[in-house]
Amino acid sequence: EKALELGADVINISLGILSHEYNSPLRELVKAAARRGVIVVASAGNSGPKPRTINYPGCIPECVTVGSVNSRGEPSIFSSRGPVDDIIKPDVAAFGGDHDEALIGLCGPGYATRVGTSFSTAITSGVLALLLEARSVDREELEDLLRLSCNGPMSKSIDVGWGIVDSYSLVAGRSGRKKLYA
Repeated sequence: EKALELGADVINISLGILSHEYNSPLRELVKAAARRGVIVVASAGNSGPKPRTINYPGCIPECVTVGSVNSRGEPSIFSSRGPVDDIIKPDVAAFGGDHDEALIGLCGPGYATRVGTSFSTAITSGVLALLLEARSVDREELEDLLRLSCNGPMSKSIDVGWGIVDSYSLVAGRSGRKKLYA
């Protein structure tokens, strides 16, 4: 709610509940953000690899839901998979590590290694914010550009959505279509 009040263009939500709460205050806030043209980016969750494990609020249709891939471009073993009801989720994927390759980040007084879709979601939110800084696009155009700039499957999959976010292709307005894994 505060992000909407402050005029955010992109909102990052990295939390997950194994539930599909269809009538919740957060769902209403996400829908209100979408009506205002704000992009809400949510983590898919770390409950994979089985299907139908997308966490709430990533299951909300108005969210850009982000899964995780490893350094080989394969879906991370922990990354939650879709579908959600009759909707294919996640929408996209970004690097989030795997159990054999952790990311290093600031944690309290030092550094810690972690993996997860929260990392993927933060990367995607930052890339979308860069795009909005570089180009004037509305929510619908931004989602189309995001979809077209991804690397991966030629059709949306329950593992990585439209594919792996390609920040250069997205901001440059180029198609990033490359098949990265079988």
